[in-house]
Amino acid sequence: MIKEALQYIVSLSEPNITTIGGFKYSDRPLTAIDECKRARSIEATTLTSIVDYIKNAAPSEMPKKAYVHIVSPGEVRLISELDMDRKREVLITSNAQVPAVKLNNFVDNENFMIMLQSMFVQNNEDMNEFERTDIDIMQRVVGNVVDDTIQTYTDDGISQQAAIKTGVTTKDTVILPSPAILRPYRTFSEVEQPASKFVFRMKKGQYGPASALFEADGGAWKNMAMDSIKDFFEAELEDYPDITIIC
Repeated sequence: MIKEALQYIVSLSEPNITTIGGFKYSDRPLTAIDECKRARSIEATTLTSIVDYIKNAAPSEMPKKAYVHIVSPGEVRLISELDMDRKREVLITSNAQVPAVKLNNFVDNENFMIMLQSMFVQNNEDMNEFERTDIDIMQRVVGNVVDDTIQTYTDDGISQQAAIKTGVTTKDTVILPSPAILRPYRTFSEVEQPASKFVFRMKKGQYGPASALFEADGGAWKNMAMDSIKDFFEAELEDYPDITIIC
């Protein structure tokens, strides 16, 4: 009796294959056993590491044809062609190390100033006049704003004003740049950080003035960053026609 019961239980684990309309169906999921062995992907943090791997990897490691897949502004993979199991091997993956820029939320002005100076590209020769002006005014306002004097005269996203200290006892009213054109560190360091528009806002917080940057480009910066990454690989891998760059 016990033997028959065990045999019945074992039979329940076997899939039943049925053919309907020329197609085969199973009453339970089946997992195919891969014939190919695949190595674990190498983890890196720069674009240069992928270029170095392509140029210096052993012939046994590099397939005849490979693809540089730009997944996002912060992730790039080197993948192989389809193997006999119709799968691809990820040879190396690079994830950009970028600071956690606090966007779309108000933070106190001290931390906001630190973020502006450490997580955004400062004035350089690649910036146009508007970019230089926006970050200069923003740092000047945030660093010298007078408490309890932040006023919003209209709510059109442009004409917010704030009083800032201009001396020991004097103050001046400055129009806040909005939208402001800024370059946060959001992609790999080997390429130019994309500029995008931000709505800059200030308000009276619980412990004093607070500031915030709200993204205002609809995510267009991501396409710009990925195009820059593609340009980087096209220049570095010019002599490697068997490497296809997918963006």
